[in-house]
Order: sequence, then structure tokens, then C-alpha cells
Amino acid sequence: MIEQQYYTRERGGLFSERDGYDSIAKSSGLRLDFIKKNIHPLCQYDSPSELQKNSEPDEKSYPANFMVMPVPSGEMIVGQAVYRSKDFTGLRSTFFMHNYVFSGAEKQDLMRNPAKLFGMTGFVNQYDIQLGKELPSLAEVPFDKTYGVLNGRKSLMETLGITETLFKKMLYAIYVAAISKKKVYINLDVPIQQLTHHAKALLYHLYTYLPTIILKDLGVSTYSRTPEAKKGIHIMFVEKGAIRQGDSKVEKELVFDFVNQRFLNVDVSVEDNKYFELAFKYAANEQIWEMFNEFIEKVAAPMDSNEGKSLGFHHNLALLFELQLYMRSQKEYSLEYKKDRAHLLKNTAVYINLSKDEKTRRQLIEIVNYVIPLFEKRLEYGELLDFEEINEVIKFKQHISPDAEGLIKLLIHDLKQALNGSQYPYIKEVLARVRQDEKLYVEVFKQLYVRDELRQTIAYRVIDDTFKDIKVLEKFIAAMNALSPIEILLQEDGYYQKASREALSKCMQNGMKNVEDQVKLLKTMQTWCAAKSGRIYDLLLQDCEDYFLKTIELKMIESEKELLDLHFKKRYTQLNYDIIELYKSFKNETFSSSEVKDILLEKTQELIKKYYKRSDSKDDFQILIYGFLRLAINKYGEKNLSLDLKAVLSFLYARDVNTLIDFIIWSKEQKHYINQASFDKEVVQYFLKLKVTKHKVPKKALKDKLGENSQTKRLYRKIKESQQSQLTRFMNQHKRAAAGVGVLLIFCMSIGGYSIYQSAMQRDDGSVEEPLIDAVNGEIPMAADKSESGQDNLDKELTNGGTLNTQDIDKTEEVDQSQPGSEANDVDNTSPQNSAKNNESDTQSEETNEEGLNTGSPHTDDLNQEEVEQQ
Repeated sequence: MIEQQYYTRERGGLFSERDGYDSIAKSSGLRLDFIKKNIHPLCQYDSPSELQKNSEPDEKSYPANFMVMPVPSGEMIVGQAVYRSKDFTGLRSTFFMHNYVFSGAEKQDLMRNPAKLFGMTGFVNQYDIQLGKELPSLAEVPFDKTYGVLNGRKSLMETLGITETLFKKMLYAIYVAAISKKKVYINLDVPIQQLTHHAKALLYHLYTYLPTIILKDLGVSTYSRTPEAKKGIHIMFVEKGAIRQGDSKVEKELVFDFVNQRFLNVDVSVEDNKYFELAFKYAANEQIWEMFNEFIEKVAAPMDSNEGKSLGFHHNLALLFELQLYMRSQKEYSLEYKKDRAHLLKNTAVYINLSKDEKTRRQLIEIVNYVIPLFEKRLEYGELLDFEEINEVIKFKQHISPDAEGLIKLLIHDLKQALNGSQYPYIKEVLARVRQDEKLYVEVFKQLYVRDELRQTIAYRVIDDTFKDIKVLEKFIAAMNALSPIEILLQEDGYYQKASREALSKCMQNGMKNVEDQVKLLKTMQTWCAAKSGRIYDLLLQDCEDYFLKTIELKMIESEKELLDLHFKKRYTQLNYDIIELYKSFKNETFSSSEVKDILLEKTQELIKKYYKRSDSKDDFQILIYGFLRLAINKYGEKNLSLDLKAVLSFLYARDVNTLIDFIIWSKEQKHYINQASFDKEVVQYFLKLKVTKHKVPKKALKDKLGENSQTKRLYRKIKESQQSQLTRFMNQHKRAAAGVGVLLIFCMSIGGYSIYQSAMQRDDGSVEEPLIDAVNGEIPMAADKSESGQDNLDKELTNGGTLNTQDIDKTEEVDQSQPGSEANDVDNTSPQNSAKNNESDTQSEETNEEGLNTGSPHTDDLNQEEVEQQ
């Protein structure tokens, strides 16, 4: 229902019983708080200065103020204030105002029918309060159907002096005022008595060309004595002469001063705006105009209120609506380049995304699908899509219509046109933008790839550009990842494989400058390829691992852990690969001597010696032994590994004597591969060699560790006896010999001892071997000296060519060997009677012992001696 209210100066009213201005009557549906808040601020009237000066008595000469005021709560107030020459006292003038209040639905009807609004009749000019304070609610308000068209637009504009351009600028000004705080002041060059009539007629025609979304929040006033800013009022018609030049407040607003022909802040061209074109074309067609307004309202519904009122928005919607009309009539629309096309895709996807009405969404998608072939027709003239349009095509395909094949076809057509014009930079940029949507990129590239001419000219060039100037692995991986969406198309392509492998090769050549870089690059590639699938990643990883094995210097790898962390996806025929694998097999005790080659063993042992050069842990003795194995062929032609025990002892001696002794104790516990008798003999010989060559023998450490260990007591005794002089040993064995004989023996043994020492130092060529270091310089380096040079010198001295001649040692013992039960037999037995047995034992000791690895020593007399003792 339509509510109504009266306002004037009277003897008391609805809000006060005192004389004055107040609401004097209302319909029952109006709340007092609504009246006070929304209607009372509108209830005012200032008579024109022109008529006041002349004391015009005729009330009809005073223009009525017709007002339209939308209310934030959704209602709309439509009222009229008129001049009254006498109030209830009869002594002073006043005004009377009659207001209607329309609901939201009723307001919408008025906005769609401007004639009902501005042709509205039924306003009263006075009221007798004796009739009561309650007014009826109305079902409708009468209006004059002929009022709005008494003067057609053309004749009205001629009367008011308004050109077509000024009329459009007035429409533009209303758009601006609707979404801002700007006011539109209009000063018509007409008599004051006719101002309201012409103002309502002009507003009617302006409203006819405006969408309802603008009108529903628009406030107007057809008369005001001065151009004052009133809240909620956007358009105000003012008395002639009210707009004064130089008034800064007014000149900031949108001004149409037809009296002085001054039009401020409206110098904007609206000729190319599609909305105005459509409005003037279809506003007279009630059915189409209704469809257009409904279309605008539905699209604008979820949008920001100001954005939905902007002229740019209505331009876009007008274009979409016209395309819809052409689509439904099955006509082909002439899509103009850079005029319509640039606006079409720019915001359509946004409208579709925002829309919550499924019918509206389908309408917009259908319109775009109708337009795509029109785009292609423009491309045939050599025009290309600009990048803004490309972005909108991508957005539309990505978010709106994933199955829009027409968009793919459009992009391919665009790329072909660019290719014909040799515009490769343009092609590159288009593809870069398309890549933002992975699915779209795959579909576009697939179309390029399946066509021979486009594969050779575009697809392969994309691949070349992707890998161009790549020299570091990070960029290579980024390039591969950039192509990953389309790698399913490229996996088996030879061109792609060749380009990617060459790019990786450059990265490896540039990035493997030191061992740290090499290992890092290898592991990065292994990790990255492991997360991928496809033949190309197998090829790339194979290239990387193969190159790594060819170029790596394993000895430069700092730690054993780093070496053991190296793993490879397949087997390689590279020495470095075999070294790494043999090292691991040593570490895991899974090696096979039949597969070991000399050079391989040598290189692997170098690494073992490097990593265990400073280790003093007993847990490392097992792997350390593998660093001193020797490869040999037994009498059956089989490969055999034997331990160079002297070299091990020399290596440990150069590091630390305590570690050396710990190793001896540990070795005695390893019965599964240590030939105990042969081992003891080598150890005894080693310490004897130290003594003979003037190196320090760790007597206290030997006594404390070997002498106190149950498994090494006997070995310690042998070492101790071997360290005694011949005289001491002889005297210990023949304590009851005569003193004279003792003196003689002392003299003889002194001479003999010197001869033995000379014999021990004698080389095969007769020259005398020098001690390991000069006796003047002191003892052999102990734990403090762990350099490889010290170890190497000692290895050279105590292994192979430096091994102590057993016969020389035997000579030092000949004096005692004739005595039965002599303890010298624990060290050696070289009597003529045992020569045959010794030869047989020598042969046996060179073969692999059934219990484990042969120590490499040709002497097994101790083993024979132990058997005798056991018997």
C-alpha cells in the first residue's frame, strides 16, 4: 500500500501541540520515527526572490517543488510542496507539502514507468485539521497519462535550448552524481511560473533513457531558490540568477546554466558510448527496453553499487545485450576492431564469475561463444588480438568455460596469423600468457604439435628458447618444469630429448668445478629425477651419473660417508663406479676376489688409507685390512687376495703405536681369517726390524697390553726374546757355562753381532741399506706424526724390498740351535735337518689358508713349532 503524509504550519500536529510547522496528518502505515527521520528534512519551501520582490499575490504563480527521495531502507518518498499566501492565522505566508511513501516494489514500478512518476496527480494543497489526523493508505496514485508526452522530446529540447549533445551530457552528469557526492544544478531559461512543469518534463525524458539501477537511488528537486547541497538530492533545478559566476562551491559541481550558457565539469564526449547508442535506439520499444533493464539489473546485482552504476559498466552491458539480440535473431554482428572487441572480453568473465543467477551466467557464456567466430573474421584481415584480449580469453577459458573449443581455435588462428607476419616476439608473449593456465597451455601446444608446419616453426622454437643460454642447473630444472605441462607430448620426441640433454651437458660442464659442486649437482639431479616419471628423466639422469663418474676425482671426496652416500640408478662401465662399488663391498664384506682387478684394488685401497689415516677405533680395523690386500694367482690359476701384514703394521706404527698394538690384539681374535703362527712370525720380524733399523720399539706398551692379554702373552714373549742380544739369550740358556767360556763368547758374539747387523743392512747388490731415517735425527715418528710421507717411507722399508732377510735373523740364532729345548726354536728353525720341511712349509704358506686369508709370509716354522709343542 502507498502511505501519505501532510505537513504545514498549524495549531499543533502529530509531534507537538504548540503552533508551528509539523506533520498534521498521516496514514496508519507510517511510523512516526520514519516521518521524523526521513520526511521532515524534506519539508521546506523558499519562495522565489523574483516573486517576493513583486509581492506576487497569486499562489499559482509560485512554482511547486516536486521531490523524489529514495530512502536507504528501500522505500521512496515522492512529494510536492506548494506556496500558501496565508497560514492558519491569516497573517503570514506558509507552504503545504503532501508526500507519498512507496514501498520497494512500488518504487521499482515507478522507475520503469517514468510517466507514472512525473505525471503523478492527486497532490493536495491544503487540509482542514478538523477532518482528523489519520489519512487513508492507497492502492495506487493517479497520474496523467498524457502529461509526460504533452511536449515530445524534440519540441521540449527546442523550447529549452538543449542540443542532443547537451542532453547526453546531462545523462552523463546524472551517472556521475549517482555514484559520487557531486550535485547536478540545472538553471532553465524559462519563466519561474513554468519551471516545475518544464523540469518534470525534462526529467521524464532523462529518466526514459536511464536504466532503473541508476534511477532507484536518484533524488531530485524541481525547484530551489538557491543551489544548496541537500542530502539525498542529486539533481536540483534552481531559480534564474541563482547560479552566480565565481561561486566556488557551485563551480565544483556539474552545472547546466542555460540562462548564461555555462556548462561546468561536463566537457566529456559520450558519443562513442554504446549505452547511449542503445538507449536512443531501443528506449521507445517497451519490450526490448524492459529486457535490457532486467539484464542490467541481474548482472549488476552482486556488484558494488557504485560499479554497477558506472557509465563504463553500462557501455559493456549494452554491447553484450545487443550481441544477444543479434544472436537470437541469428544475424551476424559486425564486431568493430578496437571499439567493441576491446571492451567485450575485458570484463565479461568478471561478470560471469560474480553472477549468482545461473540463467544470467548462461546468457553471458552464450554471448561470448557467439562472439568468438567474429573475432576470427577480424583476424583474417591481418589483425591480431592484443595482449589484454589474450588475457581475457585465458580467464574465460580457465574460469568460465573449460570446454570452449572455440577459444582454442581462436588462439591457434591468432598464432598462425602472427607466424605469417613473422612476428615471433608476439607469438612468444602469447604463449607466455597462455602458460598461466596449464590446461589451456597443453591444449594449445597440442594443436601446435600435431601440425607439422606449426611444430617445426613454433613448437620447436619454444623448446629452443626454453633452453637458451642455460648454464646452471637451477635454471635448467626451472626450464624443464616450465615444459612439464606438455612433456607428455615431448617425451618421445628426439628434438626435445637432444635439446634438453645438451642443455644439461652445458650445466654439468659449467657447474662441476670442484668435488663439492659435482656431488651437489649429482644429488640434485637424482632427487629431482626421482620425483619425475618418463623416459626423458631416465636419459637425463643417466647422462648426469655417467658424466659424474667420468670426471670425479674420488680421492678429493673428503669423507667416507660422502663416498658411501653415492648411489647410482644403473651399472656403469666406469672405473670410478667400480671403485665405489668395491669400496662398498669391502664395507659390507660382500666382495668377491674373482672380480677384483689390480688397478681397481689399488685405487680403492688409496681411499681406504685416506679415510682411515687418523682413525684409532677398533671398529675400523676390518675395513682397514682391505686397504692392504694383495692380488695374486694361486697354483690353480685362481685369483687370491692375501694380506700384506707388514704394510698394515707400518701404516699403524706411523699413526700411533697404541693403535698398532690394539690391532695386533684384535687380529689375534680374528681366527677365521688369521693364520696365527704365520701372523706371530710376521709381527716378531716386524719389531725385530724396528730394532735393527734403529726405530723405537714400544716396549712398555707391548708389555702393558700384549703381556697382560691371555691371547697375546706367548706372542709378547717371542717379541721380547727377539729384542734381546745374542749374548743375553745365550747366557739365559747356558747359565752353568764356565766363566772363561763366557768371556770368550762375549767377545765372539760382539764380533758376530756387528756382522749380523751388517748382514741385515746388506742389499742384494752388496751395498749397505741405510736406516729409514738418519740415526742422528732420533726415533721414527710416533702418533704425533701421521703424515702419509712417514707411512709411505716405512711401508717401503718394511714391505717387499724392505722385508728383513730371514736368513740373516737365522744367523743370529745359530749359536743356540744345537741345544735341545732351546727357546730360540720358538722364533725360527732353519737347521739343515728341517730344510726339506721348511721348503714344504714355504709352499704351503703361500696358498690360501683354509681358515682365512694368507698373511703373505713365506715362513710357517712357528706353526710347525706350535704343532710340536702341542704334541
